[in-house]
Amino acid sequence: MIQVNIALSGGGSRGVAHVGVLKALHEFGIEPAAMSGTSAGSIVGALICDGFTTEEIIEIIRKFEFKNRINFQSFRTGTGFFSMEPVTQLLKKNLRSKNIEDLRLPLYVTAADFNTGKAHAFSTGNIIERVVASCSIPIVFSPVYIEGIPYVDGGLSCNLPVDPYLKDTKKIVGVNVNPIVAYHNNLGFWGNLDRTLNLFVKESGMRHQEKCHLLVEPKGLEKFYLFDSKHMNDMIEIAYTYVVSHLNKEEILTKLEE
Repeated sequence: MIQVNIALSGGGSRGVAHVGVLKALHEFGIEPAAMSGTSAGSIVGALICDGFTTEEIIEIIRKFEFKNRINFQSFRTGTGFFSMEPVTQLLKKNLRSKNIEDLRLPLYVTAADFNTGKAHAFSTGNIIERVVASCSIPIVFSPVYIEGIPYVDGGLSCNLPVDPYLKDTKKIVGVNVNPIVAYHNNLGFWGNLDRTLNLFVKESGMRHQEKCHLLVEPKGLEKFYLFDSKHMNDMIEIAYTYVVSHLNKEEILTKLEE
């Protein structure tokens, strides 16, 4: 078994694909020593660090049915069109730990300070509060105030959070689930929103990708949009199949052991 530090990107609903990647890496004999996550990646990271297996997380996702839980709220009631209550309830129902420092593995949750735009990696404090802040895309969701500071989706500042590991000697594995779809006239509102957000975070993600010893970017996720909650099982399976079918286990193990 090889222990590595794992960084999970944001990606909206596509974040569930992280579970498929982690399942494949586990079968390869690669386990997390620590997890960092931005946005949806922080949800998966929190569950892994709380001791859930990938199979258990898949079952949690299957039972939850996000498509029936997205709540529209009047823009006048806050600064976002939708409520983060579904994510809050998912975490409340399943997490066994309350604070990040209580988790079995170290976790770093990256959110963006909405005053300065700078990334902040939380390694202590209330898990749910910090994960919800990391997932709160501006305008779509309201900011989360932590100690008087408004925080929003970490992807605005750092969509692949490797910085917490830069002083560690362990190898870094990054997982990016943000493919950019080629532009065409039939993308529609959600397709254009998805493309816009992905282009916005692309540059910061590329800077951090260079710091990874292994970068996994599953192909096939480009057909799923940011808020596609109907095909989560498909995304998990596509990511898993991509890793076991397209990545050479022996080459990866050799690279991470060097």
